[in-house]
Amino acid sequence: MRRKTYTELYDVFADIFPTTLEKELDLVFLQQTPLDFQYDGIVKGKILYQRDPKFRVDYEEQILDEYLDFKPVVDYFDFRKTRVI
Repeated sequence: MRRKTYTELYDVFADIFPTTLEKELDLVFLQQTPLDFQYDGIVKGKILYQRDPKFRVDYEEQILDEYLDFKPVVDYFDFRKTRVI
């Protein structure tokens, strides 16, 4: 079922947002991606489709909370990695 939904949505958005040489349509179900990708998608991305606004708000709140809880760990390892190099 998920594959059919992806294909249908991609076809709809491909008609609305034609690709150019600089940009290509990239359709992603955020719930199936790593936490940092979900965070970037929420902060920097654009919502093209939502079935339930309340679900979206709850989902975004959960991801923001999880990412901000985890961010100090990522920052620490990034800092340590740059010191080793």
